[in-house]
Amino acid sequence: NGEYQDAVEWDITAPLDQRLDNVDVVIHAAAKVDDWSNYKESYSANVIGTKNVIEAFPQVELFIYISSASVYDSKNSEVVISEESPAGSNFLNDYSRTKFEAERVVIDSLISSRMVLRPHIIYGSGDKKILPRLLQARKFGRFLILGNGKNNISLTHIDNLVDAITRIVSSDKKFDGEIFNITDGKTDSVETVIDALKETLNITEKNFHVPRAIALRIGIISEYLSKLLGSQHSPLLTPYIVEQMTSDHIIDCSKAKEMFGYSPKVEYREGFKRL
Repeated sequence: NGEYQDAVEWDITAPLDQRLDNVDVVIHAAAKVDDWSNYKESYSANVIGTKNVIEAFPQVELFIYISSASVYDSKNSEVVISEESPAGSNFLNDYSRTKFEAERVVIDSLISSRMVLRPHIIYGSGDKKILPRLLQARKFGRFLILGNGKNNISLTHIDNLVDAITRIVSSDKKFDGEIFNITDGKTDSVETVIDALKETLNITEKNFHVPRAIALRIGIISEYLSKLLGSQHSPLLTPYIVEQMTSDHIIDCSKAKEMFGYSPKVEYREGFKRL
């Protein structure tokens, strides 16, 4: 009827030239999702962009910020990672650093109800990041697995993340800067997860394990050479990728289950079938 706009497009690295009133909920998922971008690029999109989004909705009642579990301390030896686990130090790249800085912007804001969600390795239909990178691991007739493959890994199917957001929006609770982990709930070893993916996609290459120490050295050298040569794209191996695939962590989402009834319905085997 002309009273409402269905969409407003703008580059969040710059302030919006209008204020969007009469908005009840903001779900802020826009970000520079790139482990290869430099700090300036990441900061502009992730931190300044978050400030601009907040300023664009001065009367919003609920603000949900989609962050990342990569903000947790990469050197933390805990297997089970809760929202109380160390975060905000020992970042592996500027993406993680600026996502954490953006979290602080949201938490320190004056929005009456605001919260941070920390999913880990979001996958699902339309994924342009995780699956393509995994498929690059098919080399020389083998499927490369970093480390021994026995370490735990938590994933977050996009449908589970959407369900969490839906439950939050439907809730009448107020959130005073709380942080919540969001995952599929079921955690298995990297090799078990990869074998399930291979079975779903009819990938026949046999697994070949690259020891973590060797993979890390290759990642460091690959990253250095790629940056030296001015490459616009991340190499197959970087220290960040090695850490993500070889660290032994279970992302605990019991807090979300307790506070707003989060109940993940899609586990990775079903999730792979939906790709």
